[in-house]
Amino acid sequence: MSIGAARKLTSGLKALVNFTQGKVNARRYLSQQHRLINSLSRGFQKKISSALSKTTLMVADDIKNGIEPDYGRVSLRLTNELNATLKTQIQRVYSAVYSLSDNKYEGLTKKADNNVGFNFQESGQFQVIVNRYYLSRSDYMRLAATHYSKDILDRVGVLRGEGVGVDGIARSIRRDFGPISRNRAALIARTETHSAVGSANFTYHDQVASTYGIELKKQWQSTSDDRTRPSHAAMNGKQVGMDESFTMPNGALMKYVGDPTGGAANVINCRCVIIYVEPEDQIVDTGKLENEMNLEETLVPSSQVDSRFDYEQALTMNVTATQRKVQKVLAKPKIMKNVIEDGKNKGFYQQWDTTLAASSKERGGQTLVHEYGHHVDYSIPRKGGAVMRNDLAWSETSAAFKAAFNTDRRNLKLMPRDHKISLKAWKERLYNRTETPFGIGRVKVKTDIKTLEGTTFSDIIDAMSGGAFQKDFHAWGHGKSYYRRRGSKQKETFANLYALRNTDFWKTVEVEMPNLAREFDAILKEVADAGS
Repeated sequence: MSIGAARKLTSGLKALVNFTQGKVNARRYLSQQHRLINSLSRGFQKKISSALSKTTLMVADDIKNGIEPDYGRVSLRLTNELNATLKTQIQRVYSAVYSLSDNKYEGLTKKADNNVGFNFQESGQFQVIVNRYYLSRSDYMRLAATHYSKDILDRVGVLRGEGVGVDGIARSIRRDFGPISRNRAALIARTETHSAVGSANFTYHDQVASTYGIELKKQWQSTSDDRTRPSHAAMNGKQVGMDESFTMPNGALMKYVGDPTGGAANVINCRCVIIYVEPEDQIVDTGKLENEMNLEETLVPSSQVDSRFDYEQALTMNVTATQRKVQKVLAKPKIMKNVIEDGKNKGFYQQWDTTLAASSKERGGQTLVHEYGHHVDYSIPRKGGAVMRNDLAWSETSAAFKAAFNTDRRNLKLMPRDHKISLKAWKERLYNRTETPFGIGRVKVKTDIKTLEGTTFSDIIDAMSGGAFQKDFHAWGHGKSYYRRRGSKQKETFANLYALRNTDFWKTVEVEMPNLAREFDAILKEVADAGS
């Protein structure tokens, strides 16, 4: 692949002899950038948290003193304070990145005949660049202020509707919005600092390329750990030219990590970095994943769509490091194959002969990982090393897992007596609803799942409701007749948790089903550690 070309000089300066760095250690650079981002975000987070807390206290004091909080005043005050904080932070980030890069490349400037060095901070363009980036992000802070202000005042309205007095309202919002302000401050600080560092690095190297006519390429480097989102793990090692954009798995185009054009799915909580090098440079230690899936002993028909490599890649990239170790420790399925009926891929697992059928691409690999979760469930050894009967899974025999299932089920109000209201709420949360006029005074209603991972989570809700979610609310699930089978609720829940573990949806699992999340992680860790 062509990685761009040397640029025409725009500065009138002579080109550097070269910009070659030789070998670039990707892991070391990643760690360096993480330290920089963490250092820069700490103070920023405190200032944001302080601004949010001041807003909470201001509203609480107004309520207590009999003053009606004005949404416009509250929102505008918070917007101004957040944007002032953001402007200072962006200036700080750009200065830090430019200084770090100047120091890093100081030796290379001696190769230039004019020996002027880079020193882009001293140019008049530096402040223009900083201000331009700030203006591109100020609307985000306005939205953050708007949402936070609305959340507080909506809560005040709810409490008033419940008949709570002014003192009670003031106490309640102070208590409830303390943790909320800290969590939002952390999210905003991490995301905005990471994006600003990404932009500053890109701008700096773009200036290097333009000023000295240097041909540069850029490589996406993901963190490659349990928290790395699958789409960014797939980008690890991808290279493009300096003037080109990275094409993300969802089709978004990004010039650098944190580029707002990538959308929230590619920006929020991202920890990736970009490595800038000349084509002659060698990037080493690009983070090969430990315990990559090996299916050499598994029969995979050569005539089908999915190859052994396709399965190995999907079961490496779509699971966590702990899951990869579990997969290495336990025996592999004897057969993995595609089964297509009526033009559709079927997914199932047969425990008696350890045959797994699934497409590696169906629902973004979720179906394959789900079915492999069944294989893991049936393969987990008992205490003392004995293996279970092949018709019994760990999840249906574990007292702790079953107790966790029942506790979370009760807490979510998904028991048969009271699940209707809860299921309605989950349908609205997981599905989009579209109404289309049909005839006179009639409408057609269509519901679509919001995310691929949502289908997997929907099936857990269906299991907890004994199939009522699928039957009564037409949601994704196995249905009532299936969930009458012995152990089916626990087995499907385990497989669904296995599929969700390396997705952003796991945060929802930890919040809504904390007991199941705890027991699931505990058994995986136990199996992984036993194989160490």
